[in-house]
Amino acid sequence: MRFVVIAICSVLLFFPMYWLFEAVVGPNWGAGIAAAAMYIGFPMIAMKAWPGKPPEVPRSMELALDAGTLASADFDVVEVVEVKEWEDLGLTFLVGTGDGQTLFLSGQYLYGVVESGRFPSTRIRVFWDENEGLTFGVQCLGERLIPSRRIGPLSDDVLESDSFPSDRDVVGQGLQDVAEILSRNP
Repeated sequence: MRFVVIAICSVLLFFPMYWLFEAVVGPNWGAGIAAAAMYIGFPMIAMKAWPGKPPEVPRSMELALDAGTLASADFDVVEVVEVKEWEDLGLTFLVGTGDGQTLFLSGQYLYGVVESGRFPSTRIRVFWDENEGLTFGVQCLGERLIPSRRIGPLSDDVLESDSFPSDRDVVGQGLQDVAEILSRNP
């Protein structure tokens, strides 16, 4: 927005500046001085006087640790179901924890650990920021585990339903039940 306002002001202020210098140094020099002042000098001064907001820096684990908001949870994994990727939301896995519950992991933070061949694993630790709700990543603490099956991609009805889990949600149903519910196409 500030770029548009500065550009409009530069164009509008060119004419008074031209008329001022044209009376003193003539039309050719007046136009040159006004152009240099309004299209180079004025925008430089206006950009310094009206700074933009600094770019948003994503939270890091280090900042969360310093703030005391870094959280982690360990999970024993007995079985994993991979969900085919849809759009550009990142990888998605349903993780069976063996106690009749299913951990839902979904996000771009999974790319590195999957591509390195460490995830899924028989034991994992998930890190996130408690205040922001941002998941930083997964640490693999056990042996490599091969997903038992692959489902999806998920239908739009499933993605938009109220029962669709969020990242790091622990669902109180077994892995196969959750996989069956999510893979249903109406």
